[in-house]
Amino acid sequence: MIFYFRHLNRASFSQAGIAERRTPVMNTVRRKSGFTLIELLVVIAIIGILMGLLLPAVQNAREAGRRSTCINNMRQIGLAMHAYEGQKGNLPGYRNNLTRGLDVSWPTVILPNMERKDIFNEWNDYEPTSTTSLTDIPSAQWRPVIDAFMCPTSPPNDVEEGSLVYAMNGGSGLEAVGGSPVTQARGDGIALDRKGSTTINGLNINLDIITAGDGTSNTLLLAEKSGSGVTAQMSLFGRQLAMPHSSTTNSPVAWSNLNAASPKIFLLPATAQLPTSGAALKVINPSGFVADDFYRYPSSNHPGGTPVVFADAHTIFLQESITPGVYCQLMTSNSTNPVACSPRVRAWPLAPLNSNSY
Repeated sequence: MIFYFRHLNRASFSQAGIAERRTPVMNTVRRKSGFTLIELLVVIAIIGILMGLLLPAVQNAREAGRRSTCINNMRQIGLAMHAYEGQKGNLPGYRNNLTRGLDVSWPTVILPNMERKDIFNEWNDYEPTSTTSLTDIPSAQWRPVIDAFMCPTSPPNDVEEGSLVYAMNGGSGLEAVGGSPVTQARGDGIALDRKGSTTINGLNINLDIITAGDGTSNTLLLAEKSGSGVTAQMSLFGRQLAMPHSSTTNSPVAWSNLNAASPKIFLLPATAQLPTSGAALKVINPSGFVADDFYRYPSSNHPGGTPVVFADAHTIFLQESITPGVYCQLMTSNSTNPVACSPRVRAWPLAPLNSNSY
């Protein structure tokens, strides 16, 4: 008992015991956690900077994907034209005659080579009359939107009726040549009138003729034509004018018993569009000409240029910086042909053709 009491007193009154009793845990003051206003502003500023850097990169990646899809579409069309040429012995023209006499543009005749023979059969089996009108042509279900003829950067204007953003190389156009009937040189572009009429001689062109000229790898076959100056988009289906390039707009012309299509080819500048002295010329998304009729030129909503496919079916992104002289050489399948090289072509300085030129 005595030992326990002494021990208790020593524990209670010793310096260690007193210190122990004066240090309760609950007396410790806790600081509340959280961000200060300055810290929040700094974090918000950092997030804003990161978003500013990230969004353009995301947009560029999205556009790169759309451009890749567009180029793949053009390659598919180019291969379909190769298949058509292998079967028929010639490339499609800007005007082609179907089995029962209907005149159609090049997209319709290559449909069997793009796994859409079902649509082609409807057009091929239709027999036009002198009173044929829009409502008489195969019903709207046979004029559908076909993704391969569209560019994701330039979506279709109409979700029901097919439209077209790719145009075939029509050379300098029949306005540049004379004669009666008018004859367009085989070396002048690729899209020729394959049917002919009393005023126009029908012509064929094939890959062998192009190879014997400037070569298939140096001759444009298709280019995109869907820039801001092209409204509305070209019609994918319809009867084809004998001279579709005489129009100065991409809006579909009035349907009648003779015509029903907007131009589906692109051309060299017309004589009236010769540049003024010292003008800065741009033939891709054109500028600098006396008259900027966009229907004659390649254009796109892709920044910096437009996708194109050559006659050998290889595709590139053609930059806006291409010079008019080089562009003219790419448009003619035989640049040494005096008829193909019209005065406006010879007026522009020509350069040796190689891949570095474009």
